[in-house]
Amino acid sequence: MIAKTGLLPTEISALGIKFDVADQKALLSVLAAVVVYFTVACSLYAVSDFLAWRLSLWRAFGEWAIRRAKQTDKEKKAESEALLDAGEAFNVRSVPRLLITPVSTLRTSFEFLVPLAFASYVVTVVLTASPTQKPPNPSLETT
Repeated sequence: MIAKTGLLPTEISALGIKFDVADQKALLSVLAAVVVYFTVACSLYAVSDFLAWRLSLWRAFGEWAIRRAKQTDKEKKAESEALLDAGEAFNVRSVPRLLITPVSTLRTSFEFLVPLAFASYVVTVVLTASPTQKPPNPSLETT
């Protein structure tokens, strides 16, 4: 908002700090660096969570495959029948089952892609802002 409205501070009187044009540009650069830092941190957490989820999925599959390999044919048949019964109880065409993929995709987009896109936009706007530009809306100008 600071860069888009042109409302860059010229002074922080409580701290006794005054900003000239070069200082305002430096302030925008620091703001961009802060956004980049938090974007990188968010991305690292996202990748870490994704890898932990995939690892737990693969471990569960591996444990199932080992257990399945040790079963006799009779035990395999009994497990298959139990899974079929469970599948009928949880109808494959049920609404919750059909919503799993679209909701998962939407959540992934919202939690990972939207923040990255927004951060990219913010950094671009902040780094290309001119500290001396006038506010685009005349009602925002101070007298």
